[in-house]
Amino acid sequence: MTKKEIIYAKKQRDNISLLKIHKMLASDLLFFYTTYILFLLNVRNLQMSNIVLAGALYGIFKVICQVPSVMIIEKLGYKASIIIGDSLLVISIILIIFSTNPIILYLAYLFMGMGYPIKDNAEESMLLYSIPNTDKKSEVFAKTLGKSLSRFFIVATISAAVSGFLFKLNPYIPLILCASAFVLSLRIAFMLHPLDQDDKKKVETEDEFIKKKNKYFKELGLGFKYIFSSKRLIALFGFVAIFYSSIQVMNNYEIEYLNFLKVSPELIGIVYGATQLMSSFGSHYAERVHRKFKNRTLTIIGVLFGLTIFVAGLLYKFNINYYLIVLFVVFLYMIRYLCMSFYYVLIKKYMSNFAGKKILSKIYSAYAIVCGTSSFLMGLVATVIVKNNDMAIAFTLFGAISLIGIMIMLTFMRSRIGLKADDYNKLDINFTEFKLKNELKSKEAVYDE
Repeated sequence: MTKKEIIYAKKQRDNISLLKIHKMLASDLLFFYTTYILFLLNVRNLQMSNIVLAGALYGIFKVICQVPSVMIIEKLGYKASIIIGDSLLVISIILIIFSTNPIILYLAYLFMGMGYPIKDNAEESMLLYSIPNTDKKSEVFAKTLGKSLSRFFIVATISAAVSGFLFKLNPYIPLILCASAFVLSLRIAFMLHPLDQDDKKKVETEDEFIKKKNKYFKELGLGFKYIFSSKRLIALFGFVAIFYSSIQVMNNYEIEYLNFLKVSPELIGIVYGATQLMSSFGSHYAERVHRKFKNRTLTIIGVLFGLTIFVAGLLYKFNINYYLIVLFVVFLYMIRYLCMSFYYVLIKKYMSNFAGKKILSKIYSAYAIVCGTSSFLMGLVATVIVKNNDMAIAFTLFGAISLIGIMIMLTFMRSRIGLKADDYNKLDINFTEFKLKNELKSKEAVYDE
């Protein structure tokens, strides 16, 4: 190895070590979910409907910022993009702390919706390019990513468990610690080494950048055309729209429902910490569950998920012991988080079962857009429900809507999901053939004109 190669290899190793820590601190909001609703309701005196609407707007903000985030990364490179993403997330948490009215809260979620797409896309891309080019590059990438997320789950569990106690001590402490975690990740981002890929991006001409942008939009549009031409993908994305948007609504509903049941902040923190452990457990055993239930897996996960929401809300209306109600609700939360962890692992598996490299990246981009848009629409429904009902009724009504929606999509999905590539009609899954047909139609249209 030359001296230049040795220096470059050291930069790669340093980046991998730094990005592991960065992902552990910034994969999601530490010290946040357990108490932020209690903070906004009790300290800032906002309405629950304002908070749910903010969550809905966050979904559409992420969709709007998805394409600009790619352009920013292409123009500025990975390191600068991670720094920008972290900075936006720090600003978003500070704005939440000072959210004395709904407008500031919505602005906070706008910054968050801008920050996460930039940070996530740049972070994983930089990690990939920091791994040396070998036959096992993708395997090393997956393993490194897995270790980072495992560490994050451990930190998230601990932070969730102590957040309730810290909130009782001072309601500002959990959010200040959340912002501090992003400040620390921002400091780590400044320590990263720019790689060749970053340098190449900076010397691009304006024309080259515009060409890349136009190509990205064209490819994304083609990806959506392909999705709508495949009944299998329509079925899968329909399920994703209902399931994922329900998860996002529950992120806001679940803590307030425990608060509605008069559960103390300390116990809420412990419950949320336990749900994180359940998520870690579910992620580990998702593949084993899929092997056991095969094509019935999404059906079981979907129905169980919807039922846990519906029954948890209904329990409050039963004339049974208060402590039994709380115990059953917590148990249902655990089952729901188990279903969610299975979903997050298996949904990417189902999308990649038949799609090659040429279409998979486009399907993932479409997946992000579908998730954001559906979260916004479902969030609007959830806002109307919670504005006109108490939390028990809101939980029950939303659970019914979620369950019915999931069952409708599962009926449409029957026999279309979960198989291997060879089990499908080639016309339904062959992106290359679809692309050729699409290009031929475009040429014919130009010729006719």
